[in-house]
Amino acid sequence: MPTGVLYLLMSREESDRFLAPATFVTTSLDKEGFIHASGSEAQTLRVANRKFRHVQDLVALEISRALVVAPIKDESGGEPELFPHIYGPLNTGACTARRPVLRDPSGAFVCFGPPLP
Repeated sequence: MPTGVLYLLMSREESDRFLAPATFVTTSLDKEGFIHASGSEAQTLRVANRKFRHVQDLVALEISRALVVAPIKDESGGEPELFPHIYGPLNTGACTARRPVLRDPSGAFVCFGPPLP
């Protein structure tokens, strides 16, 4: 079941650039036709550990689903769980917070930290 919050993962440097323009696009939008997102903190942490272990200073952008202008579809992507896909540029005004993704001593991502300024 979709929640009211979506999460996008990126480096802190990328997140600083994210806030500058009115809309944001990713290479996946050009290649696949949508922007990948996650629908919960737990799902975001699973994706972070599977695909972003190499990224230093990983940040999760909290996106209000209600504020996203582009269409959002919850799709499986070949997995049993659904992932939100944003079909168009993401309006940056939909970002409500940027939160660091914190690691445990083994290097695994385990939780979100408090919102960044």
